[in-house]
Amino acid sequence: MVDNGSTDNPVPGWMVKYPELKFIRSEENLGFAGGNNLGIREATGDYLFFVNNDTEFTEGLVETLVQTLDTHPEVGMISPKIRYYDQPDVLQYAGFTNMNFYTARTSCIGQYERDNGQYDNITGETGFVHGAAMMMRREAMDKVGLMPEVYFLYYEEMDWCEQVRRAGYKIWVNMQALIYHKESISVGSKSALKEYFMNKDSAISSRKQTYQIKFYIDKDTLQKKLTHY
Repeated sequence: MVDNGSTDNPVPGWMVKYPELKFIRSEENLGFAGGNNLGIREATGDYLFFVNNDTEFTEGLVETLVQTLDTHPEVGMISPKIRYYDQPDVLQYAGFTNMNFYTARTSCIGQYERDNGQYDNITGETGFVHGAAMMMRREAMDKVGLMPEVYFLYYEEMDWCEQVRRAGYKIWVNMQALIYHKESISVGSKSALKEYFMNKDSAISSRKQTYQIKFYIDKDTLQKKLTHY
């Protein structure tokens, strides 16, 4: 259990109440990536399951994702279907489109649609996992490193997905696994805090993607010239 910079330190009381758990305390808020990385450094196991604190599990969620990774070693990261908790028949996530590298934008598939099973047959590649619920193969993480801490609250998982993909793994979604999400409970659905970090971290992501595109173009151009000569 990681306490990521709470104003009042709850860990001493937790240690008494839950002696079987290991607690990690950060005196400052390290953000989404930094807080997760504190836990990652101490975690064991072949797979790591990252879920927001405002989610509700359903029966078979973990088992379904684990089975998928067990039977598909090429998959580095996977997310389940996500529905809104306060509108339980409405989808939040059924996958992401690929990134448009000219605009650094992507679209969330199925968002705000009523779930009539229209995506239930989808188990396979997607543009990106969803940060509210994503399971990662430790082997893939060992190759690419920890969650990128250059971001504070958003876009970390998209950057991580690109790193995992470049390491040779696939990014999947399994719509047979389901989780409910109480969207933006932590910062508020229309808060100034959310808007600030959404825009700041989007700019960071766009700049990183731009540099990556330039590198790929320059590399390909150089390769063509070397082949020509």
